[in-house]
Amino acid sequence: MNARSLLYLWDRRSLFIGRLSAPLSLKQGAACLIVSLEKPIYFRADASDPYREVQSVLTPAACDHEVDTRGQLVANCMLDPFGEDYAMLRSLMDGAEVAKNGACFESPYTQVYRSVFKEIYDTDVPFGTAYEMLDSALQTGVSIEDFEYRVDPRIEMVVYELKKRVHENLSIEDLAKLANVSVSRLSQLFRQQTGIPIRRYRCWHRLFVASVMMAKTGSLTNAAMVAGFSDASHFNKTFQAMMGMCPSLLLSGPHRVQLLVE
Repeated sequence: MNARSLLYLWDRRSLFIGRLSAPLSLKQGAACLIVSLEKPIYFRADASDPYREVQSVLTPAACDHEVDTRGQLVANCMLDPFGEDYAMLRSLMDGAEVAKNGACFESPYTQVYRSVFKEIYDTDVPFGTAYEMLDSALQTGVSIEDFEYRVDPRIEMVVYELKKRVHENLSIEDLAKLANVSVSRLSQLFRQQTGIPIRRYRCWHRLFVASVMMAKTGSLTNAAMVAGFSDASHFNKTFQAMMGMCPSLLLSGPHRVQLLVE
């Protein structure tokens, strides 16, 4: 049994493929498509919700949940921050069972996703090619001519600033001035577009930046500082809560996750 795990980090999406030894309790910062590549996995909204046996799950952004893969090979694709991927995939799942946290189960294209993710995992697909395969798989069954999705340019600008100045703690007041809207209106628009509050998006993107830096430098402490975390302890706690694993797994040990970045 192949025990390795892969984590592809693209600017728009991320993709983890591997095995998880323990149940995960996650506070996601992005919408996700989770697909079992072998036997079913087990998903629930929280400790009060019974586990569901599933082959695939589509979760909206800010959808806290628990996953028990029971050692099965699983793919977790973290979708684009503006909600386009989620809206596109959700449009294919009318009539699907929906959990109380908004997660939808069993995409009609689960076998397509499974086949693509398995090929990426088994054949060491190059970084750029893997993204093209993922992009094509996510568009399966979608009529691009009929699917329309608008991204608010004000939110695009706010996200751009958060990315460009990732190490700064820009206040929501500063961001509202940049977008030329009130603080309350910006908070409303940002959540409508991305599904999450600005603060959670900032944390999520900082984790992305830190992960890329770890891949390039091999230093956890330096990566945390570059990404704007106040200290290594804060970075560790945030990474564990949002990614379901210790960041040290990206650097060393027999169960190291292989990071793939540009």
